[in-house]
Amino acid sequence: MELNFATPAPELAPYVSAYYRVYFDYPLIEDFERADVGYLRLMFSGRGFYTYPDGRRVPESPVMLLGPASVTASYSLTGPLDSFGCVLLPEFWGGIVAATAESCANNACDAVSLLGAEALTLFRRMKSARDVVAMGKLMDAFLVPRIKPVPADHRAIIGRIGDWLSCMPIPAPEVLYEACNLSPRQVMRISNRYFGAPPKMLARKFRALRTASRLVGTKGPVPDSLSDDYADRAHMSREVKHFTGLTPRGLQIRSNPIMQMTLHPDNFRAEAPWT
Repeated sequence: MELNFATPAPELAPYVSAYYRVYFDYPLIEDFERADVGYLRLMFSGRGFYTYPDGRRVPESPVMLLGPASVTASYSLTGPLDSFGCVLLPEFWGGIVAATAESCANNACDAVSLLGAEALTLFRRMKSARDVVAMGKLMDAFLVPRIKPVPADHRAIIGRIGDWLSCMPIPAPEVLYEACNLSPRQVMRISNRYFGAPPKMLARKFRALRTASRLVGTKGPVPDSLSDDYADRAHMSREVKHFTGLTPRGLQIRSNPIMQMTLHPDNFRAEAPWT
């Protein structure tokens, strides 16, 4: 497996946190994706489908948009997998595409409907490239002209939600509502629009992913201290399994290489898990 990263253009800093290219040389790839942020993916090879917990089956497309997820999705691909991706930040939703994170949450779709036919031209140009930095430059040139300003009042609330999620442990949502000086309903509406879920779900999701990151970085028995932010150890196990698809022990010994790499403490940004 190969996984390489590149940094987007400075103008894209509020919208895309990283570019990556992954190559996985297996004839059949069957696994699942954990709850995560949104992604824009170009699938150069690897064809198959995602299956969501409610039974929806979404086929892979050359240019694919995945919304922020608070559930796991299984996938089956005929390999090898060769893909370039963009890790999406909250302001991407409305700042680059005319869609909300909520409308795309826990789902995947053909991104051409939102990005236009030019996305297929970009796909063809990038397919012949192999260097992730060069591919990133092509993506920069595609995305930067599409930037639209996010309303200043929304950006302020996005920042406060980010500050709240940065706390360890994450405080009760009421602390966020007070900091925003808005009604809970107003904050929830903005959270859904840009993060794809209300604050309470975001707190659960990123608490569980922080725990999962610590588990991936731990060898041997699961430390009792990891359950301190939960009602008890069983509660911790249920939450970790809900958002990663694996029990704490299973996460240590059976998670796929991409999950291991992205959740490892060396790579997972616990202080800013939504990025």
